[in-house]
Amino acid sequence: MNSLPNLASIVASFVLIFFLNYLFYGVVAAEFFETHMGSASGVMKEEVNMIFIFFGTLVQAATLTLLYARWSQGVHEISGGFQFGALVGLFAGFGMMLVMYGTSNIYDLAALIVDGLWYAVLYGVCGAAIAVVMKRVGAKST
Repeated sequence: MNSLPNLASIVASFVLIFFLNYLFYGVVAAEFFETHMGSASGVMKEEVNMIFIFFGTLVQAATLTLLYARWSQGVHEISGGFQFGALVGLFAGFGMMLVMYGTSNIYDLAALIVDGLWYAVLYGVCGAAIAVVMKRVGAKST
């Protein structure tokens, strides 16, 4: 297995996850999530710790890329990448959000559904990007 397509895909998905999450949570849906907070108080930090966000995003990007590389079996198409990413997003995002709703009061159900669906879209976009990068970089590196 050539590591250049994997490395390039990890970088691409890291950038997408990091900046699209900032755009979604920090700009587009910030007010929505503020109005849909659950009854739990004091759970959100005043100042986020960017080093943990960085490494958490890196783990997401690397895991998504390496799982896709195994799943795709060398066939890198945008639609297949999106389908793969969306399925992972449904599992990791939507599934975990429902468990979170069943065990905590951080957000109400509407926020958790939006959050879970966001992860399906986000990971779908990342899966498509990983497919494109692997196809282009893989073709150039062989």
